[in-house]
Amino acid sequence: MMTEIGPVQGREAPSTEAGRLRQATRQLEGVFISQLYKAMRATVPEGGLLESSPGQDVFTAMFDEQMADALAQRLKGSIGDQLFAQMQRAIERQNARPATGEENSA
Repeated sequence: MMTEIGPVQGREAPSTEAGRLRQATRQLEGVFISQLYKAMRATVPEGGLLESSPGQDVFTAMFDEQMADALAQRLKGSIGDQLFAQMQRAIERQNARPATGEENSA
């Protein structure tokens, strides 16, 4: 890696519903960014100064995945943040509704 971008936050399992939702939306965003990296790499012509090795594709895929996860943790105002906010509002609306189930009367 050329530059250090700092530790990745949020690796521990969050204990709150909002924390779990935040982690899930960041992971989803990481997958999205990883797919973008994969599509971008597909546009780069093969060949160059160095010959490719069998492990190069595996290393490149792992590197891109780690970079995508790190980027997803640090972006502000991103797709993951917007998705989190929208889902959080939906959860709050659902929790605010009165219970429609029948109560046990003993």
